[in-house]
Amino acid sequence: MPAQEWAEDDAVLFLWATSPMLENAFQVIRAWGFKYKTSFVWDKVKHNFGHYNSIRHEFLLVCTRGSCTPDAGKLFDSVQTIERSDRHSEKPEEFRKIIETLYTRGAKLELFARAYVIGEIHADFIDADEDNVSTGRNAVHWESLPGQKLEDWGQKALTFVFKQWLDLQRKEKEEKVVKTADFDRWLATRTPREQRVAKRLLGAIVDDPNIEPESAKPLLDIVKTNVEFQAFQELVDEIEESGVSVQTFLKLFEDWRLIEAREHLKLSDGRLEVMERLSECVEKGALEVKQIQPLFENNGWLANTSWGDVTGQTRYTELLRKHCTEPKSLEEKDRRIDILGYSVSGILHVVELKRPDKTLSRDDLDQVEKYVDWARANLLGTGRDSPAYASGLLIVGRLSKNAANARKMERLAGSDILVDTYDGLLDRARRVYGEVERRLKSIAPEYTREARRTRKKPAVP
Repeated sequence: MPAQEWAEDDAVLFLWATSPMLENAFQVIRAWGFKYKTSFVWDKVKHNFGHYNSIRHEFLLVCTRGSCTPDAGKLFDSVQTIERSDRHSEKPEEFRKIIETLYTRGAKLELFARAYVIGEIHADFIDADEDNVSTGRNAVHWESLPGQKLEDWGQKALTFVFKQWLDLQRKEKEEKVVKTADFDRWLATRTPREQRVAKRLLGAIVDDPNIEPESAKPLLDIVKTNVEFQAFQELVDEIEESGVSVQTFLKLFEDWRLIEAREHLKLSDGRLEVMERLSECVEKGALEVKQIQPLFENNGWLANTSWGDVTGQTRYTELLRKHCTEPKSLEEKDRRIDILGYSVSGILHVVELKRPDKTLSRDDLDQVEKYVDWARANLLGTGRDSPAYASGLLIVGRLSKNAANARKMERLAGSDILVDTYDGLLDRARRVYGEVERRLKSIAPEYTREARRTRKKPAVP
């Protein structure tokens, strides 16, 4: 906003600022070419609870450039106690009166006003050189050069004011919509990718003049239910170029019904096959490294069914294999099948696979703890694609009945290092994908396994 271009060489700036935004306010003051002089404090009487104290005030910063001392000699109390209204960001009328009393002369420009202000526009240049005002002094000769300049300025000024008004209206509506059904709290718990998608759809709801904040809940529920799915996110990306509106949003949801069904179909068919292969390996005693290791390396969801797409497993797995080596003295039956690194939503999961006939020992627990500690010390970062946290998962054939091992497992669980068995993983996976079939039945019954089998049955002559 080029306020420095609008202000005169000798000007005064009254800038509202809250305590958390004070530093930003001074950056604005300097950017606009002003110098801070003093401030008023608005005591709102009513409290707003903050992180460090109970806030009940705002600052009105007084800044000048050039020479712009007050026209009046009256001094006002620097602390004004006026109970705030319930309207968002509305400032007391008393402060306008203070400003008008201090500065009686000169043009004034108010940005982001919450109410209409009646005033005058001084355009003395209109008849400075020749008379461009009608005889009745109630009209301007718009075809004259000064008249055209005034008309051009007026159109730009109205366009600017109208845009500011629309922006304020949109902001107020967005603040109401985002609080509907605690959508703002839900949004704060999502991944950055999910937040971006949800905010695009939120913007479509806010921009639709036919949707009031009170009626936005069903649309927000659609966002909450589906935004975590990769295919849904990709659909939103596809319609981004044509502009996201509520109409395209609803069309998207209808398309998503079929796409979600197909996604569930892939899970139900493809992943069931992987589970059956793992079950066979565990039951019959497979050549673990050659058969079990590729299953986990290519299907991270086997370790945790809530994981969607995993990334970085090749890079993190190579680093873990290189730096988290086993003692050479370890017997073959106690050696691991592999150690893998999965990156999911900014979290690095260190997964160590023991053999299916391995019973958990204290050394196994100590080892996985050491591996996760190394990952936390060496693989975390603040970059865009770097994991910010690391957890651990040890997968064995059987748990130990040793009480000391049980206590150690509890302590590790408190540090997000868990122990599971192959049978436990398979049981959970089967329950989850039983739910997939039930979900298919409610979303698109024509895609259920039962319906597809029925369609495949040969006709009886």
